[in-house]
Amino acid sequence: ANNAIPHLKLMRELMALQEDVPESQRVIRPAAKFPDALKNPLIEFMPRVIQFSGHAYSAPTHAGDAHRRPEGLRGILGGTLLFELEDGTAQVPPPEQLVRLLEGQPRLQCIFLNACSSDSLARQIVDKLAEVDKLSELRVICWTTIVDDRAATAFSKGFYSY
Repeated sequence: ANNAIPHLKLMRELMALQEDVPESQRVIRPAAKFPDALKNPLIEFMPRVIQFSGHAYSAPTHAGDAHRRPEGLRGILGGTLLFELEDGTAQVPPPEQLVRLLEGQPRLQCIFLNACSSDSLARQIVDKLAEVDKLSELRVICWTTIVDDRAATAFSKGFYSY
């Protein structure tokens, strides 16, 4: 099966964030390879806010939602983020791996999943991390639908300018 990832315009979102978020308040790291690209920045910076921008897929909750799934993501497991490998194919780590990485983040207050249909993953994060004392007040922001890249970038800019 070909797990090629549909093209994203993440550079546009990255540029917008660099313009709108003061340098002293941001650390931007590409996290294309999971979990290696996430471990060190999480340990080094212990962030209060983490944003993931890219692709996600949440399994349809009922038969009528199946048409909302992007063509390129059919057959890929749901409820997780998609990471791109060097050859352009998708790496689909189980949501539990992401949750385990986030458990050790005592300062974490907000996770922003700026990816299509990331609500299933958001619920899993909230359910699992609500049990961790220091993360009981954690907020997770996500999309429940497919979102256009321009809308995702605009929302991201607005989020940080509030």
